[in-house]
Amino acid sequence: MLPYLFVQELIPNSRNYRTAVAYYHRDLVSWLKVTQESYGYCVNGSVEVYDMDFQCEIQLDAQGHLLNYDCECDYCTDKSPCAHIGAILLKLNELDLPYFPYSYQRENWAEQFLKERENYRISQELNYTKTFLKQKKAKYVQQLSGELQLAKYHLYPLLISRGEGEFSLEYRIGNDRTYVVRSISALLDNIDEQNEVSYGKKLQFIHRLEAFSDQAQKQIAFMREALRFEEYRRAQQTHYYYGYYQDVRLGRYIELAPQLYESFFTACVGQTFKELSLAHRDHYEMEVEEKEDYYTLHFLSPNGVGCIGEQHYYSMEQTGENHFTLFAYPLDDKHNVEELLSTFLEHDVMVSKDHFAEFYKYVLKPIEKYLIIHHLPELINNPYEQIRIYGDVNENGQVEFQLYYEDEDKNRVFGFDDSFDHTYEQDLVEQSFRLYTDRIDNKKGMAYFDMNDENTYAFIHERLPILQDYAEIYVSEALKKVGQPVHYQIQVGIRVNNDLISVDINSVDIPKMEVAEVLAQYRRKKKFHRLRTGELISLDSPELEELSHMMARYHVDTKDIDQGEFQLDQNRMFALNQEAEQESLIKVNRAESFKDLIQRFEQPVEPFLLAEHYDHLLRDYQKEGYQWLRTLHQYGFNGILADDMGLGKTLQVICLLDHVDRQDPSIVICPSSLIYNWEDEVRRFAEHLQPLCIVGDQVQRQSLIKGDLKGKLLITSYDYMRRDIEYYQDLSFQYAILDESQYIKNQNTKNARAVKQLQAKHKLALSGTPIENSLAELWSVFDFLMPQYLFNYHYFRQEFELPIVKNHDEGKIAILRQMVSPFILRRNKKEVLTELPEKIEIKQLIPFSESERELYYASLSQVNEQLQILLNAPVHLDKMAILALLTRLREICCEPRLLYDNIQQPSSKMKACLDLVTNYKQNGQKVLIFSSFTSLFELMEPELHRNGISYLKLTGQTSKEKRREAVNAFQEGKADVFLISLKAGGTGLNLTRAEAVIHFDPWWNQSSQNQATDRAYRIGQTQNVQVHQLIMKESVEEKMMRLQEKKKELADLFVENSEGNIGSLSKEEIMELFAR
Repeated sequence: MLPYLFVQELIPNSRNYRTAVAYYHRDLVSWLKVTQESYGYCVNGSVEVYDMDFQCEIQLDAQGHLLNYDCECDYCTDKSPCAHIGAILLKLNELDLPYFPYSYQRENWAEQFLKERENYRISQELNYTKTFLKQKKAKYVQQLSGELQLAKYHLYPLLISRGEGEFSLEYRIGNDRTYVVRSISALLDNIDEQNEVSYGKKLQFIHRLEAFSDQAQKQIAFMREALRFEEYRRAQQTHYYYGYYQDVRLGRYIELAPQLYESFFTACVGQTFKELSLAHRDHYEMEVEEKEDYYTLHFLSPNGVGCIGEQHYYSMEQTGENHFTLFAYPLDDKHNVEELLSTFLEHDVMVSKDHFAEFYKYVLKPIEKYLIIHHLPELINNPYEQIRIYGDVNENGQVEFQLYYEDEDKNRVFGFDDSFDHTYEQDLVEQSFRLYTDRIDNKKGMAYFDMNDENTYAFIHERLPILQDYAEIYVSEALKKVGQPVHYQIQVGIRVNNDLISVDINSVDIPKMEVAEVLAQYRRKKKFHRLRTGELISLDSPELEELSHMMARYHVDTKDIDQGEFQLDQNRMFALNQEAEQESLIKVNRAESFKDLIQRFEQPVEPFLLAEHYDHLLRDYQKEGYQWLRTLHQYGFNGILADDMGLGKTLQVICLLDHVDRQDPSIVICPSSLIYNWEDEVRRFAEHLQPLCIVGDQVQRQSLIKGDLKGKLLITSYDYMRRDIEYYQDLSFQYAILDESQYIKNQNTKNARAVKQLQAKHKLALSGTPIENSLAELWSVFDFLMPQYLFNYHYFRQEFELPIVKNHDEGKIAILRQMVSPFILRRNKKEVLTELPEKIEIKQLIPFSESERELYYASLSQVNEQLQILLNAPVHLDKMAILALLTRLREICCEPRLLYDNIQQPSSKMKACLDLVTNYKQNGQKVLIFSSFTSLFELMEPELHRNGISYLKLTGQTSKEKRREAVNAFQEGKADVFLISLKAGGTGLNLTRAEAVIHFDPWWNQSSQNQATDRAYRIGQTQNVQVHQLIMKESVEEKMMRLQEKKKELADLFVENSEGNIGSLSKEEIMELFAR
């Protein structure tokens, strides 16, 4: 351990020492690295001052004495080290160095600057809040005082006449003693701010609105309206004359402009003024004066300056020698009075005698209750105000209505008679009839409707209910039955016909050849349809509704129906069988051929033959999976094998492919990291399959695809398939199989579009996660397996995804489950736990990407040059040098970003690891990730965060207390992943919450790897544990794995900071490791 350094003694120059202390406190040491050497310690570091980097090197003995130092600055001399070296020495005292070599990296300066700026902002905000709180506290105290005020203060309006009916107002405030309000705007401001205001010795109070009487509050509302009007008026003037806005204040007086009449009337009604009264008037007065050919009408009242308000017209009228009255006249809801006032109040109305009756009907009649008209000419009056309608069905099958009007003595006249003036209501009723029929008998007041005309039913069910507001309506029992829901006898027959399901629709009411037309009209929401016989039938039928819904469930268009019959794929048989078993208005008849098909699928007569090789190899649940896959194959169905991770989906599929026709090739599309896993599994288990990995550059892949593929099982990745799909266009496969089918969950990706172009007799999808959790993925996978089975995505999203995701629609969930469940087989570990091995070990071979391969082989070439020098050296073998070369290659295998800063993308191994973790997270399973490179975790952490995966980390720098906290947190389920370094967590931990272990880089000592695995697989573990070892294909990792399989006892060579036992390898074995 590095001893404490007495820096002031090591920096004799006092100026340099003071500056060093300043640099240290400003955290200017950007990085340093300490290594243990034979003489003591070597320290390299950098200090950033004013955007300049000063590189320093320091050598110390074991007791902390300064042996040598160097800095590029001018202040570093033989007599004294500089401030930069001093700052690094001070930093060394601060750091705890638990191991060597030790590295320190300061937080990014920009982040530090942002952090300091954020702290300053927070400080400013806190100060602002403190000031704001002080103000609110003072206001709170004022409010308490206001609440304790018992008195209510008054505002008294004083009216000042300006002559000619013009007035202004001023106010006095107070109760027993009043004071003049000298600024109305100031009063309003004080009320808004709840200020305490003194008017004199006798009046001082807090101006809360509640402190004023009800009468005063009405005046305050009027003041505010007056201020708004003044602001508007001033804005109009300043905008017109000056083009800018001035602040508006009300002083002592308010000018009572006509625009303020309404608010003034509301505030002061009931009060008395010497020269002004406020009053309501119920009528307007008009006078008619007869001329030779016309009449003149003019208003007698109102007759003053006025303004139209919300509910009244206000008029300032002189009612005495020095007295005026502000009258409020009524307005109607339909604005007829307002329109009349706006048009004719300012001048007389002249109407010709020929048009006066119409003028009265259309202009004056609607508002007659508001008018008193003097000298009104005598008009022909319509006394028949009562409207009656009688409806019936006559002997000719017509719907007929008779319309007539009655007076008070029950005298009646027929409707549709233009010989007398009609009321508004009568005109409205007659016009309603004419909109729906032109068969009107004016003499009898009759309107006739054709029963075969859609307008007839529209009138009866839509228009007639509206007319009840204007007339008394009587209809016969026969007429009441017109347009009621109609029940039709409809039967649906289901049978098997040429490997298709034939659905036949029969009805005694609807001819078979017209079923499609009737349904098309129903779907257009038509009420009626005329059959070819001329008969008009109602489409308001629950049976038609149910039949339409049934067709919609199977996405059948009316154009698909021919002579009452349409075809469906056999994969619809399960849903149709459910239809037949449910009670409904439509009777569903299943033919024997259909029943037999269902029975043979659900209860096979004999199990499919299983070769002896597989009979010993497969577990019982895997044999069941094989039988299910063979059943799908027999009936031409496709499906999803969604067994839990580790239950052997790959083996079940290999068994299937080994038992079916292999004349045509089959193809597996999987993540690139699984290509060689598939190849190894096929070679290990299959008896007849010939795996062919479609890998390499584009020329190599094209050559492989164009070769002899008979009987081959092609294995490629989604990435390669996306780029090579054009080469597969002419190929037909026996099976197309998607492994990790979530790779096509987004149907718009190139992955999805590419695999859906493949031509195959049978298709399978494999997924280790419950696919039902993602409806978009479910649709996309089924779109690959059985296009249109779940319809197009737009329909699926509207009909299923949105109702289920947003509203959790149980009905839609049941229907969708019924549709997909026959084609999905999923077993989880709990169901088959007794048959599982206790520990499942998986070696996962991952191919390099093209850029990674180039980088690896370029580095391998350089390493081999250095290796030849080491192996041919006359002195003893330099174990540390060879270990360094191996470590460099291993780092490239794990993550090239460990060595190269210019690489942006995660490595292939990192992506494969993230895929595994994501799958486990979706299944609710926890994961341990072990690595001998702690620096790798720094690159992995952002990727986990970006994918929404929570994690904990344990390394050699983790204290005992933090170590215990992290273990407990993981065991309590507070993180998805635990990142653990070899030395820190290889032994001594109980992490039984984990169900999966990932060894990111290989551990060549098998016992060490088992010890790490045993952190999860130990007493107390109730779940099966899956162990993944990630190996880069055709790399030093794969060679070491093969070598380990032969030697079994390789030393732990590749743990960080460990010399290992490289001497146990011969020169030939070392050269084999580095061979290309």
